Amino acid sequence: MDSRTIRRRRPGGLFVQVLDNAPCVLMAKAAGFDFFDGEHGDIDLNGLSTLMLLGKSVDMPSLVRVPQLARADLSRPLDLGTTGIMVPMVEAVAQARQTIEWAKYPPLGRRSYSGGAHTGYGSSGNHAAVMKKANASVPAIAQIETVEGVRNVDEIFSVDGVDAASSVLATWQSRWAGRTRSAATRRCCWSTPSARRVRGTERASGSSAAAL
Repeated sequence: MDSRTIRRRRPGGLFVQVLDNAPCVLMAKAAGFDFFDGEHGDIDLNGLSTLMLLGKSVDMPSLVRVPQLARADLSRPLDLGTTGIMVPMVEAVAQARQTIEWAKYPPLGRRSYSGGAHTGYGSSGNHAAVMKKANASVPAIAQIETVEGVRNVDEIFSVDGVDAASSVLATWQSRWAGRTRSAATRRCCWSTPSARRVRGTERASGSSAAAL
């Protein structure tokens, strides 16, 4: 699920917080969801890895929202095969740059390389081609949840390697007056500096990334 896929249509995702068994992935696929994701849940990495491997086998992408901007929190899901990574509470250019440094391979970032789940447990070799494909196909998404993040959204989105920005309306509702929140929504969703990148909103009824 790269940024081109997000631009073509409005993909809908299923939050996976407590159910870590195979049927939930298959039912999400049958229900027409485009991806599943989990952040505020209690699924451990072993359970998450199983879900992501099954998802890949049935063409069901996974989007992992990490608990914080930390190298281990980004690298483990990526090595386990997630097809997209999202970092919450991004509000500064430095955080966006750090995200790319840990989420992307050279020359965009400094992600370390190994085989395993993210390569389908295939044979070794063709490392340069695998890294190039991952940089292009595994989106790094900045989640904008604060006033400061909205103020800096253009600068955050201009960082090379940031593929999408997602705003969180539920978080804004708990913090901002309605008129301010509406203006912030327009700012995050409508001033897109690059045609190859996308911005979207996450709503309480589900998760969506829209090419606006």
